[in-house]
Amino acid sequence: MRAIVSMMVLLVGCGTSVVPGTDGGGLDAAARDGATGSDAGPCGPFECTLDCEHGFTRDARGCEQCACNPPPVEACVDDTECVIARVATGCCSCERGYPRSRVDAEPCLVERGEAPPSGCLPDPEVCAAVDCAACEPLVRAFCDVDTCSQASDCLAGDVEFRQRCVPACASHADCTLAADYGSCCGGCSATPRAYFDLDPCFRERASDTSCAPAPGACDGLGCASPASDCTTFGGAAVCMADGSCREGGAGGACPAGSHDEASVCVPD
Repeated sequence: MRAIVSMMVLLVGCGTSVVPGTDGGGLDAAARDGATGSDAGPCGPFECTLDCEHGFTRDARGCEQCACNPPPVEACVDDTECVIARVATGCCSCERGYPRSRVDAEPCLVERGEAPPSGCLPDPEVCAAVDCAACEPLVRAFCDVDTCSQASDCLAGDVEFRQRCVPACASHADCTLAADYGSCCGGCSATPRAYFDLDPCFRERASDTSCAPAPGACDGLGCASPASDCTTFGGAAVCMADGSCREGGAGGACPAGSHDEASVCVPD
């Protein structure tokens, strides 16, 4: 069995990775069972004779170190201890719910919206040859019987916005026009104000956030960048009867096929 495993080992980035399965994890680096290896990639040579059941630790760059990971901490007490994350080293790494403490402890276990360290990226040539199954779109992580889990739908009273769950709007005042000022491209769109608590880059005005693309990141993309002030547009965001926010007409008029009742657009 070890001979078969050793044939699957691929040197990727820094340290050693393996061809992952559809769960995104693949075989653990510990499958080398004490074998030594080296890699002249960005992390430099790596050699280790330890037999680590839970793989090797990694530094802040995602490079393997000759020390064993502790057993993973999977237990949770409430939903706030769980986040949506993925294993960045896998070609077919799908997101799922993980304990925040584990994500904080493992550099290559990356929370949604965060960029993985360079040493955690799989070999693109290897991934190009892997046929990955489609991942289930997730909107929330939660604690279920002491274990972090995940779901593709929101709880009653919440609505989905940008793959996150936010409280349903109760009136037009809960909605506004806003943009992602951390992005190179995009425009102003109807946004639940509750989403501002989840994304510091999503705001009504560029001056309301310190987010901005890295210098040179937008060069050559040929797309329009977000307007500096979404509140200057003639339209407005309105609250719909299903709890979502949509763009209305001039002066905050309800979209076609609906009319205003108590500051909510309801079907005609």
